[in-house]
Amino acid sequence: MIHTYPVGEADSQFLYELYVSTRWEEVRSWGWEETMIHPFLKLQWTAQQHSYSHQYPGAEHLILAYDEQKVGQALVARSGSSLSLVDLSMLPAWRNRGLGTLFIQELQAEATAESIPIRLSVLQNNRALRLYERLGFRHKAYNGLHIQMEWSSLPTK
Repeated sequence: MIHTYPVGEADSQFLYELYVSTRWEEVRSWGWEETMIHPFLKLQWTAQQHSYSHQYPGAEHLILAYDEQKVGQALVARSGSSLSLVDLSMLPAWRNRGLGTLFIQELQAEATAESIPIRLSVLQNNRALRLYERLGFRHKAYNGLHIQMEWSSLPTK
């Protein structure tokens, strides 16, 4: 069972390390030395945190835990008309174990109870795209980089 709790001040280092784990292979493939990668990723992570806090000021930032161990994070923005899964990431050792699926299914149950859709945006080459499709998310738009997706328990019109 996956548990969630709100991000606190003490979670900053974990969140940074988690971010690095999601970008490390990509940035390393550019041929950069490690002494260049860490400052770049720190800058990118700081920019992302700043952007999210401005774009989604009321969003719920959660730590995902399994057996009291931090395994990932999620940022969920709620409005009266939808849920937005802004960000979801797991540590590499915890990927492909069904924990992301469980978290999304909990969001789907919440959205069903509220009769609202879940929306998200995913990079076209992100492996999570297959997960979202498997869980019933449908492509709504494409901007050349990101695919906008939506899930709803409501009948389509």
